[in-house]
Amino acid sequence: MTIVVRRQYRKCESSTSKRCVDQARHRWVQKMLVQATFWHDPLNEDMYRKYSTFLSDINNENTIKTEYIKRLQSLDNFVMIKFDNDTMVQPVESEWFGFYKPGQSVDIETLQESSLYIDDRLGLQKMNDDSKLHFLSVDGNHLRFEWAWFEKNIIDPFLKK
Repeated sequence: MTIVVRRQYRKCESSTSKRCVDQARHRWVQKMLVQATFWHDPLNEDMYRKYSTFLSDINNENTIKTEYIKRLQSLDNFVMIKFDNDTMVQPVESEWFGFYKPGQSVDIETLQESSLYIDDRLGLQKMNDDSKLHFLSVDGNHLRFEWAWFEKNIIDPFLKK
């Protein structure tokens, strides 16, 4: 997931601009802006893995932590919601663990096409095989949805027992 840092740092023209990347990779920026902890530079994976204080760790991209896999797989359901008109998260497909194909920032690969899934570094492939992954989408901006939609799509199928 890439959070657009330009909202907090006005001189960022886009989520992949050099200025955004140069700022978001700094530990002090990631400590000040929670959004910066979701920074992922699609043009420099090595720098991302080295300087990311959260995302590369939680996605098991540096060291495989089996505890992360066990915790995820202990869930009955893992529900991911993609906000189709999101202006905060780029690319929007990262809300379903999709991301740019390696080495560029145009073409997207789905979760199922990614090495994260193919190598099953988080156990998401197993969860999908066990019907525990759920991909929902809503026609709205970042975290914007109607209560009726939430009740029908989240509460009724996943929280009412």
